[in-house]
Amino acid sequence: MVPLALYQQGERDRDREVQGLADRVEKLEERPAMTVGRWVGILAVVVAFLALAVQAYGTMRGAK
Repeated sequence: MVPLALYQQGERDRDREVQGLADRVEKLEERPAMTVGRWVGILAVVVAFLALAVQAYGTMRGAK
């Protein structure tokens, strides 16, 4: 038979562990899925690709 104090200590330890995990999940949920930095990076890649496409088009037109 398990003494009551030992059982209660185990329950408190388990509750503390679960609360720590719940706090970590809450922090993850608060973070935005797409940060401003990521959007700026995607926009920079798109602009660079468009600049290359315009330059290639101009080069092809000049080669004729």
